[in-house]
Amino acid sequence: MLYYKRIVKKPKNGGYNNFVMLTKILMILHNGGWAVYWNIFKNSLILPKKEALFFLNRVPMGKTILYILVLMHLTFLPNLFKVTNSTFQQIENISFSLYIINVIVLYPFFTILLMILSLTVFSFIALVLAKFLNRKLAYPYLWKITAYSLTVPLIIYAVLEILSITNSLLVIVPILYLYFVLYKIIRIYPKKQRTAGRIENNNLV
Repeated sequence: MLYYKRIVKKPKNGGYNNFVMLTKILMILHNGGWAVYWNIFKNSLILPKKEALFFLNRVPMGKTILYILVLMHLTFLPNLFKVTNSTFQQIENISFSLYIINVIVLYPFFTILLMILSLTVFSFIALVLAKFLNRKLAYPYLWKITAYSLTVPLIIYAVLEILSITNSLLVIVPILYLYFVLYKIIRIYPKKQRTAGRIENNNLV
């Protein structure tokens, strides 16, 4: 922990609070063990295998949130660089301090907001899919599994963004892969059992 305090210097420009938040994330990762998050990443890549699902089920929610937050920060970096470079080309008089504010303040805020909104929507659709498949799965569990299932789609998005593939593919391919994995995971669990009344009626018939 002392190691991070020595190398980190307080920036002169704005965004100090977000800078401190990023430093705390690094400290948490260091104290929690990088190996844990590396194992989370490796198991997320091989979903929907049962052994990977079993491992990820035992990971605490706090580490899940930190994992997906860091992953989204990394995968959206190519898009951030493209946007900021195009902004510099369009506006010649933009200051370097404004660029720093964009990277340190706006980018983390945008990533956190996008993480909350996207996971909320994706996991809700997963809940509807689970009900359609007659599986009884809780929403918090589906939120957690959706977060891990986003690992490969986010990597696909980053690669397509770097290669400047068309926008339609950027949206369709990762989402299709996400729900393919979620469909496979949901089907691992048994269907809801029928009520006693329905079983008796079926026996009478």
